Amino acid sequence: MKDFRLPRTSTHRSKRRVKKPQRSSRASGSTNSSGFIARLFKWPLRILGLLAVLGGVGFVAFRFLLPQLLPLDQNTNIVFVSSKNDLQKNEIVVAHFRSADHSLSLITLQNQELVSVIGGFGEYPLRSVYPLLALEEKGSVFARGAFSYVTGQLVDGVVAVPGAELPRTQTEVMKALSVYPGSGIESSMEQLQVLRLLLFAAKLPSDNLTHTTTSSLSEWESYRAKRAVKHPENECSVAVVNTTSKGGLAREMSAILEQTGYTVVRITDTATNEPQTIISYNPDDAVCELQAKRLADLFPLVITMQPNREMTSTYRAKIVISLGQDVSQLR
Repeated sequence: MKDFRLPRTSTHRSKRRVKKPQRSSRASGSTNSSGFIARLFKWPLRILGLLAVLGGVGFVAFRFLLPQLLPLDQNTNIVFVSSKNDLQKNEIVVAHFRSADHSLSLITLQNQELVSVIGGFGEYPLRSVYPLLALEEKGSVFARGAFSYVTGQLVDGVVAVPGAELPRTQTEVMKALSVYPGSGIESSMEQLQVLRLLLFAAKLPSDNLTHTTTSSLSEWESYRAKRAVKHPENECSVAVVNTTSKGGLAREMSAILEQTGYTVVRITDTATNEPQTIISYNPDDAVCELQAKRLADLFPLVITMQPNREMTSTYRAKIVISLGQDVSQLR
């Protein structure tokens, strides 16, 4: 009997290896180079992204946060001059930063009349004052005092702007302050005060900026008189005492103070003939002590500051300026 057996069949299909098509050497090289380029630019792109984020944070802080932390605490007068000594074109711009109503006034002085320059220099055209001081290598303190007398108001800083164009817009004011200190006569303002002015200008509403041009001293004096209003930070009463034999010093000084907004309660002369100018203040009033230090900027000299209740009580003023021989020699 024949043995009929079915052939054995496997239920598992044999697995055949499918060979993957090999990439050409050209395609492989392209992929490798693409990966290399991606790796090459990976970290620089991340760094750029981080810098962009930091820049955005810095802008927000400069634009919104810092002005709240560093507000302008008092009205400030800045004189912008050109570092380019072109006597045919030179002019000055007086910038008045008003903290009370957050406004900025720019006044261009173009008059060519003679003005008196302290320090025994005599009279010079306004356009020649800065070139003269730069030529004589006078420092920032002297320049600040000189322009205080020239403009008839307290000047807190003199900033030399590179080039011949002086600021007339908000952007130009910020640019001029950002390159502080300028060439030639440098501003003696502290860096913190310059930062306060920059932040003040950055948040200045466009409607709060005015620009005026004056062509004569009388026009400038008229404009200055209209603007000379009393401000809360200047409510420290001042007495001006001329201790020298040279007449008119106390009245000239009081006029500058009043144009700046200070209240002068007494103008008088005495025969004590002090060798140096002394500023006395009431030590119980911290605000007036700071204002007394600001008034010292009027003088391109080393001023003696002293707390003196007896002096302030005698003249019934919170600040007493006793003009000495050192000031008389400047006029």
